[in-house]
Amino acid sequence: MMKKILEDNGFNCLIKARYGYVLYNKNDTYVGQSFDRYGEFSEGEVQLFRQLCQENDIVVDVGANIGAHTLVFSQLVGEKGRV
Repeated sequence: MMKKILEDNGFNCLIKARYGYVLYNKNDTYVGQSFDRYGEFSEGEVQLFRQLCQENDIVVDVGANIGAHTLVFSQLVGEKGRV
C-alpha cells in the first residue's frame, strides 16, 4: 500500500506514484486500487508505450478517465513533445 499524501473524508486520495502525483478515487475497484497498492496502473501497457512513443511526439490520450497514463506519456515525449 502506498503512503497517502492526502485523503479526504469522501473518496479522493493523493499519492506520489511511480510516474508522479496522482489523485484517484480510493473506491475504484481497478485503477484506484492499483494506484493504492502498487503506485502504478497497468505497467504492461507502459512497456508498450515505451516502444511506441518517442521524444518530441504528440500523444492524444483520448478517454483518459483519470489520466493514469498521461504522466508516463509526458515523460516519454519530453519537454518538446505534447500530450
